[in-house]
Amino acid sequence: MDDDIQHEVVLWMRQQLKEFYAAGIAELIALQEVVKYAQNHQKQVTTWSDSQSSLKALLNQKSNSPIARSIQDSLYNTHNIRLGWIRAHVGHLGNEKADQLAKEVITSTEAAVLTVPLPRSSA
Repeated sequence: MDDDIQHEVVLWMRQQLKEFYAAGIAELIALQEVVKYAQNHQKQVTTWSDSQSSLKALLNQKSNSPIARSIQDSLYNTHNIRLGWIRAHVGHLGNEKADQLAKEVITSTEAAVLTVPLPRSSA
């Protein structure tokens, strides 16, 4: 394989991984915000997520993600919240609206920049 082509492939793969990682972090941050909401309101909160990887990270007691660990700690002390999985892109109105809003945020030039700690495995 030509060195220039190989370099382009590596750059493309890095970008794909970066976007995948960013999407996963965004899903966890959204779940973190739901947990904060549940902690501040004394009513039952049920949230459906289409992110299996985020929900599995919350079930993993050995997760390397600082965000997942923080959510786990919060969930341990918050009893008025239920999290569940929902299939994506099959017409669930709330899920479709969440996807639309997420796309608006990533295409907006006015979106806030968040600093997210790296997982322990990246240190």
